[in-house]
Amino acid sequence: MPTQAEEFTVLFADLCQSRRIYLALGDEKGHQLVSRCLSVLTTTATHHQGELIKTIGDEILCLFPSPDMAVAAAMEMHQAMATLPIDHLDETNRPGIHIGLHSDIVIRRDGDVFGDPVNIAARLTTMAKNGQILTSERTLRKLCPEYQAKTRFIDNIRLKGQHDKVPVYEVIWEEHDLTVMCNRPVDALHSGPCLKIFHGEHSLDVDRSRTTISLGRHASNDIHVPGILASRIHARIELRKGKFILIDQSTNGTHVLTRDGRSHFVHRDEFILTQDGCLGIGHQVTPEAPHTIAFILASAA
Repeated sequence: MPTQAEEFTVLFADLCQSRRIYLALGDEKGHQLVSRCLSVLTTTATHHQGELIKTIGDEILCLFPSPDMAVAAAMEMHQAMATLPIDHLDETNRPGIHIGLHSDIVIRRDGDVFGDPVNIAARLTTMAKNGQILTSERTLRKLCPEYQAKTRFIDNIRLKGQHDKVPVYEVIWEEHDLTVMCNRPVDALHSGPCLKIFHGEHSLDVDRSRTTISLGRHASNDIHVPGILASRIHARIELRKGKFILIDQSTNGTHVLTRDGRSHFVHRDEFILTQDGCLGIGHQVTPEAPHTIAFILASAA
């Protein structure tokens, strides 16, 4: 079979707690449950136009035509595992999964896939915890606005064979972050640094309870900025390790005017917001200009 090079989204889904399943149920029943879990994952992938390439122990490797399809499948996989009927097994031993996915050119040969995308997706899977979906910035940029809005920055990591560190993002598949809600008192979610954003009659906060917002021309953005100079998904603002980071991913860039009167131009790069100011989405900015976005650094109440 000839070698083919095409762009796909590579997804690994690895079953957690399989050893505990075998200890709790025994070899025969444990194997039956593990097989049923892998069957559910494969069926879910197929439902979203994914192709099962191979099963590796308690892990499956799939290819998807697009990142959106892969993310939709990953979310449904987690939901399916969370609601899977289990007999003779308490909730503490319920099987779960951790998922990594990455989009790029892959090499297909003899029914298998090769290349850096496979290695990166595998590395993300090993980083992911039970219940997590991790992906790369390259993949995030290709996602639809709805899915981009469900991501949050995790960390920069160094991958084998790559000189620069790679940003890693988590795709949130639940409506709220259960780990944060369980481990922190409610008041703690609204304490710490806060960036207040003002656009026309609308305002919102970036803080520990909402760590990322999107800005752009598409109506699905948190801050909707009309006009031909704004890209569909123009920029994001993230709370990352106590700092507010403006991340431009647009065609025309983002202009920043800070309180000290200095102007900054950010184009497909990151900029730390260290003082109050305003943003121009694709155009020069003044406090009085139409569609100017103002921001104020404050401590959340």
